[in-house]
Amino acid sequence: MKSNIIHHPVFETKLISDYYTEKDGVVVLYVCTTELGPDNIPVDIFYRRKKAKGIESRYFGLFYSDQGEAMILEDAARITELEIPMVKDDDGNYRYSRQESERLDFANGNFVAGGRKVSYYGPKGILTKAIKGKMIQVNAEPPAEIGNEEASQKDEEVISYAELEGPTSDPAL
Repeated sequence: MKSNIIHHPVFETKLISDYYTEKDGVVVLYVCTTELGPDNIPVDIFYRRKKAKGIESRYFGLFYSDQGEAMILEDAARITELEIPMVKDDDGNYRYSRQESERLDFANGNFVAGGRKVSYYGPKGILTKAIKGKMIQVNAEPPAEIGNEEASQKDEEVISYAELEGPTSDPAL
């Protein structure tokens, strides 16, 4: 069964991945978009499959300054410590909120809201973490990959595809 994650990135992620793959000499993949530091500023998170020479972290983030005037690159290793709740939308795709001020509601009753400090979701959902550049469901035994193969850009949404390799937290999902 294919499981989709719908992302809403800040930048054109394929362009960014391709640029840093060439620049760093290692494959760079888009992971997700979420706030990391300053509340309510979405950051596109990327992962280098191998360590690049002279660069300590495999994760980095790109975002616009809070004034929107400058693109900023930052170390995003902190993403591995954060849990990101996801719920299924009306089409069966997984969705997550990017930042504190965002709330997504669906006709099926599911919702997800908030940033990484405080998140709300329900009534059915899963918790994920970024592990080795992939979104892994952590409230399943064993943990299950739910997304993040090479993503393709379509309009303003990025959809990641992957096989669901384990049970979800709720059989109804």
